[in-house]
Amino acid sequence: MTRLYSPFPSSAALSITIRYSLATEGPVLLRVHDLTGRVVRTLADGVMRPGRYSLSWNGADDRGRILANGIYFCRFSAVGIRATEKLVLQR
Repeated sequence: MTRLYSPFPSSAALSITIRYSLATEGPVLLRVHDLTGRVVRTLADGVMRPGRYSLSWNGADDRGRILANGIYFCRFSAVGIRATEKLVLQR
C-alpha cells in the first residue's frame, strides 16, 4: 500500500524522521512547506521502486540554513495518493 506515515518524533529539536511506502514504481515528491505554503526543503523528487523508505529532516532548508522554530508541513505525492503531515520544529 502506498502511504505516508506519521512523522516521529511529533516535535523535534534535532531531526524528524519521515517514512513512506510505495506499492508500485512511480514518481514521488516529498517536500517540506512553511505555514505560507512556500517550499523550504525537497526531500525526495524522482521515480522510486516499490518498498519502504525513511528520510530525516534536520530542520534546514534546501540551502542548508536552519529554519525557525514552528509548524511546517510535509506534503507527499505518489501514484494514486497525496498526503500531508504536520511537523513541529522546536530547538
